[in-house]
Amino acid sequence: MKKYLLGITALVMAVGLSAFNAPKKKKKAFDLYWFVVKPNFGGLSGFTNGMVDFVVKSPYMPEGICMVFPWIYKCTIAFEDADVVTSTNTLASGVHYPAYVGEKRPSL
Repeated sequence: MKKYLLGITALVMAVGLSAFNAPKKKKKAFDLYWFVVKPNFGGLSGFTNGMVDFVVKSPYMPEGICMVFPWIYKCTIAFEDADVVTSTNTLASGVHYPAYVGEKRPSL
């Protein structure tokens, strides 16, 4: 009987202690707005709408857009919602700095 009492006590303690633990937060994937940098602008760090063309909205980098070697300058870059006019998929006015740099290409 004593071993059953210890087992039940352990079970009650485990359930009771788990009630005070916060549930783990799941990392939520978010969509990025991926753009292709126009020629002659790949070496810059800030971009305006006239320097890029929209490609896709995705949490993942699009592949196979810049297929030239060796890769030195920015070719695909991503911006977050705050930098983009979501209704037209264009950069908002002003200079914006990419959240991520994807593929690169050799020429400016």
